[in-house]
Amino acid sequence: MTDAPHQQPSTPRRAPQARLAKMQRHVWRWVRRHGGHTIQGALHGKKPHIKFPHIRFYLHELKDRPLSGAPTQRWHWRLYGCEALATAIMMVVGLSVCMVTLASSSPLAQWLRHWPLVQIALCGLGFGLACTAGALTRFGKVSGAHLNPSVSLAFFLSGRMKAPDMLGYFGAQLLGSLMGTAALWLVGCLVPQWAQMAQQTGYGGTYPAHEWPLWAVMVAELIATMGLVLVMLWFVAHPRFQRFAAWWTGPYFCIMNPLVAFISGDSTNFTRTLAPALFMHDYRGLWIYLVGPFLGSALAIFLVRSAVLGKLSLREARLVNFGHYGRVPQFAEPEAAGPSPEWLKANPPPKTSGPDPVAVDESPAGPVAN
Repeated sequence: MTDAPHQQPSTPRRAPQARLAKMQRHVWRWVRRHGGHTIQGALHGKKPHIKFPHIRFYLHELKDRPLSGAPTQRWHWRLYGCEALATAIMMVVGLSVCMVTLASSSPLAQWLRHWPLVQIALCGLGFGLACTAGALTRFGKVSGAHLNPSVSLAFFLSGRMKAPDMLGYFGAQLLGSLMGTAALWLVGCLVPQWAQMAQQTGYGGTYPAHEWPLWAVMVAELIATMGLVLVMLWFVAHPRFQRFAAWWTGPYFCIMNPLVAFISGDSTNFTRTLAPALFMHDYRGLWIYLVGPFLGSALAIFLVRSAVLGKLSLREARLVNFGHYGRVPQFAEPEAAGPSPEWLKANPPPKTSGPDPVAVDESPAGPVAN
């Protein structure tokens, strides 16, 4: 008589929550064992169905959200460097447009001089689209393409940036403006006709009109900058219009230039005025382009906070690449975004004394290893 085979007692199945917690612990353990690489590729900032398997976000990068006013690091040099290069691109394109449309020796300017309002409107349109050109570069997509101290100040006053990052953006915008103007100066050294147009237009700079008192020039800059910031915040606050956030500057300056440019030049941007002034050694009314735009930016934020224009809810201190939760994007793929702060809070990594692990992207069933 043979004994019946020994049967193991059945083990009750784990609850789904317990299985998920165990899987998450294994995932974090795998992450640390393999040198801190991600399991899944990052998702697109606006189109979550697009994945970037080669992009990796470390946990400290996901927690650091400087463009949402919640940084964990004091300085963000990748943002500042990209902001400087995006500003330089804007200056090269924008000042070139000003020179071609306004210089008396330019064939286009000679043809447009019979319609001065059209001429100045086209100049504004061109400079506004230069801002778009800088924003849509990879540099602008990383930094958020403020390109203007007044814009950075507005995001600071609205709580979307801290003071160190605002100052970092100020320095980057000044450096970028100087680099862009210097590039045009170098072209003028090689092409005499270009140097002539640069001198005729003051390198595309903005200067107060002689026939207007300085207080009127400052008020013009205040109003133009206030409108600029309000329009920007409106686009940023409405998700369905955020795809146009980088394109509105062209139409805005096209409309404002015929109204303001004959008074102040319609700068709204201190570094955009300062750089040409340095190359021309012409500092007439330079303080106006610092005080006026900054007051206009502050007044715009006051109007937004007082709900005079309705409730505007800001997401990130950037004009392009929404969906990053205020993080610093990867330069290799600026559109790639990590998981949301809510997911990270709901799925914290295990306590460890080892190297900082990386967070994985969210999925309906939690993180799953490829």
